Amino acid sequence: MKIFALMMIALLALNSRALEAPTNTASPEASMAFADFLFQEEDYYRAITEYERFLFFNSDNSLAPRAQHQIALCYYKGNRWENAITWFLKIQNQSPQSAIGKRAMLNIAEIYYEQRQYNQAVDLLEKFLKEHKHESAANQDPPANEAKIMLGLCYLQFGNTAWAAEIAGGISSNVPQYSAADALAKAAEHFDEIPRKSPVLAGGLSAVLPGAGQIYAQRPVDAAVAFILNGLLIFATYEAFDNDINVLGGMLAVVELSFWGGNVYNAVNNAHKYNRREKDNFFNKLHLKSGFFTAPSQNAGTTKPAPALFLQYNF
Repeated sequence: MKIFALMMIALLALNSRALEAPTNTASPEASMAFADFLFQEEDYYRAITEYERFLFFNSDNSLAPRAQHQIALCYYKGNRWENAITWFLKIQNQSPQSAIGKRAMLNIAEIYYEQRQYNQAVDLLEKFLKEHKHESAANQDPPANEAKIMLGLCYLQFGNTAWAAEIAGGISSNVPQYSAADALAKAAEHFDEIPRKSPVLAGGLSAVLPGAGQIYAQRPVDAAVAFILNGLLIFATYEAFDNDINVLGGMLAVVELSFWGGNVYNAVNNAHKYNRREKDNFFNKLHLKSGFFTAPSQNAGTTKPAPALFLQYNF
């Protein structure tokens, strides 16, 4: 019995050790380096796990704020916008005046811009510049200058070329952000040159001749479909009435009216699509030319590679 009791005590001791909290044998620097490696490899969700592991074992380490920021960036790059905003807000609330806190606030504005939520981006950027008005006035603070350029881009998205140009003109030529500001100012000058199609005219043309509005909006396939379908229905309706098949003629007339209305709506919609496409192309070229953004906007109706982090800094 004594031997059995001793064996039980030994087993319990072993189990208690197995249940102890896990230990991290790697140094904080090595753990962060491995997480950074996963981040660079675009393995964002494994990177999140490693950054969270780092925070679990090294919550008081000087690299902890950076690990939090990297988690937010991983969610951002993984298109998990709400998770990213939650982490950026947490960072910003913890240290609003620090470099990483300011960066987090700008990252949130970037997400709003990416999502075409320009009003929210403007509100946040104006709040940022108000809170950091001294740095903004000095014109030597990179985050403040970047906030100004993003604000100018938002105004340009609204078509407010005067405000966009004024913001761009307020950035000194001796700061790194000047090239982006110069590209923004030139874009404001040429904003009104973006090709546009009138939705009203497109609808009117298709109302007179099915498919004409689609030709005007540069959608020849849609034009051919609208012309052929409406033409066949109009011909069938005429033949039915001409042969005194009035019931069938009436039914075909109702069907044709619905197709005619759809043809007009399609022409109007194609004109709007054309305008969005040309505007997106204009801004995509501006983003690439300025180096400020490196990818088209999400949900822009155009192909978009994985989202890029435009204003990423190392801390």
